[in-house]
Amino acid sequence: MVSGDTLSTEGNGVRLLSRLAIGFLFVAAACGGAPTSDLPTSTLASTTTTQTSTTTTSTTTTTEPRPTTTVDRGYETVEVAGSQMAYECRGSGTPVVILDNGLGGGDTYDPAWGGYGATLRAISEFTTVCVYGRGGAWGSDPRSESVTVFDQVAELAGLIQALGLETPLVHVGLSWGGIIGQTLAATRPELVAGLVLVDSSHPDQDERLSQPAPADYGQPEYVLLASSFSELEVVDLGSLPIYVLTAGSAWLGIDEVYTEAWGELQHELVSMSTDSKHLTLEGVSHLGMLRAFSEITAAVLDVISRIEG
Repeated sequence: MVSGDTLSTEGNGVRLLSRLAIGFLFVAAACGGAPTSDLPTSTLASTTTTQTSTTTTSTTTTTEPRPTTTVDRGYETVEVAGSQMAYECRGSGTPVVILDNGLGGGDTYDPAWGGYGATLRAISEFTTVCVYGRGGAWGSDPRSESVTVFDQVAELAGLIQALGLETPLVHVGLSWGGIIGQTLAATRPELVAGLVLVDSSHPDQDERLSQPAPADYGQPEYVLLASSFSELEVVDLGSLPIYVLTAGSAWLGIDEVYTEAWGELQHELVSMSTDSKHLTLEGVSHLGMLRAFSEITAAVLDVISRIEG
């Protein structure tokens, strides 16, 4: 059912964040289930640890988490830049793990829920793990205007600060959520210790796939895709620990040529870092990846072992 390959990469150069449309692969990933109400609070941090390829430094901080408000849908909210953002945190310990969803609309976007729900519970057995709703989605405040990927990354950085989460942390992202993680690591490297990319979008897929992305994805997140593309830069992630998980089967009738091109792009994601691994889950579709909690959890553990090793 599951097959994989571990790839060693050569060289550091790669175009990471240029022209990263994801077409209709920007889908939400709620796969049944409902939020639970017995939610522990998040781990708060008094220190921030920054890792490089050669040194590790610790800087004492005095971050004061902002007040949170418990609401009746099983999540909590916290104010970030004047808006309320929904989140759920479980477990304890470090490094903290953040789960980021793909794009989607309406009730289908519910990150605490069914898809990542099993993953949330599994990871909480060994460390702190949080899932959240980007602005406009889940229980977070509606958007008042459209945003770019950089606005979403700033929003996530603000959430991390508001919750007082210890950094650097591990980011897990499905589809567009993978782009959020890549951009966060590129623009705020002090916040990211490692990435798990779950059938993630690729920086160049808008140029190389037969399904171009729309200029504005629309509800509920109102992402200006074309503007995001024009603002993105060429970067690489050095030796950041990365694990790439790839769906092994097509979905929604995508043709064979498209599927083959997507597979090639997934392999290329590995070259964003000199410390990357890759696993393809045969027979699992893009949306089905959210139910692959065993593989996602194993990938998180692998990344943590490389961070701590």
